[in-house]
Amino acid sequence: MQTTSFNLNLLKTFEALFHCRSVTRAARELGISASTVSQHLASLREAYGDPLFVPVDREMVPTTAAEELFPSIADALGACARVIPTERKHARAVLIAMSDDFEFVLGRAIADAFKKKLPEATPIIRQTNALLAERSILSRETHFAVTGGGTHANTVAREAFGFHWDCCLFEAQYDDEKRKNLTLEEYVERSHIVVHYGGPYGVADGYLRRLGLERSVDAMTSHYGLIAPYLLGTERVALVPVYVAEVLMRRHPSLTCCDIPFPTSQDPVELSYRYDLIEERLMQRAAELLREILSRFDWDEKPSELRARLQKTERI
Repeated sequence: MQTTSFNLNLLKTFEALFHCRSVTRAARELGISASTVSQHLASLREAYGDPLFVPVDREMVPTTAAEELFPSIADALGACARVIPTERKHARAVLIAMSDDFEFVLGRAIADAFKKKLPEATPIIRQTNALLAERSILSRETHFAVTGGGTHANTVAREAFGFHWDCCLFEAQYDDEKRKNLTLEEYVERSHIVVHYGGPYGVADGYLRRLGLERSVDAMTSHYGLIAPYLLGTERVALVPVYVAEVLMRRHPSLTCCDIPFPTSQDPVELSYRYDLIEERLMQRAAELLREILSRFDWDEKPSELRARLQKTERI
């Protein structure tokens, strides 16, 4: 490190840039101007003798040197936060990674809970998938992750809240169809909307191929939140988590769900974070809030149980 004027604010700017990948977003998180962030970055570059963050595709991407420095800087800031009493004028960011299906059902609850019980922190939800969640935790790009499994490192804590089911979601054309399960033949005959992040084929395709069957896919998307318009007014079917189906069926009463007509696996619903993260009191409280929110849901509910519960509510 070269000799230069150096203070704790420079390290805070380094941490914000590493998380936000943008001078503007880092400035917003820190509650300072973008020009001040740029000045801090210039001082950091002089101090460490490295560019640290370079512009790539409209983002400030950390260099190898910055990647190596980040764990030590984050640990140092965490230690300071535990021993230096400060009055925060700006909320502390709590970064939570999750796929869009979890954000779809948890996002509002997280925002409400933090506002009521932890107003000194602002939850920032970043969409990811189970394959990328562990990497984002280990690289300290995020504090927490809510995933359907996917984390395995022994430095990452994992707390399970159940195993979620998937179901067939489609529009019921007639009242009696709301009580009907799709047979395998009916499932194959319908056109499909596929929600899949990792490629063109899913578990369903593998199972059908083993039987010499194939489904007709009208479109693929990576998100569950806007899938209803693909289904309404059609005979299309989509495979979605039961907790997503409940939200969509409440919003669109003509939609219904049923069991998938072939064997499928269940994924665990997990909250993950680095063990060392919750040494800081604010992060302990954030973890407690997330546990409280995740515990409210019956993740183990089966499609037939959800359909019966919603039909009972309609009759009442």
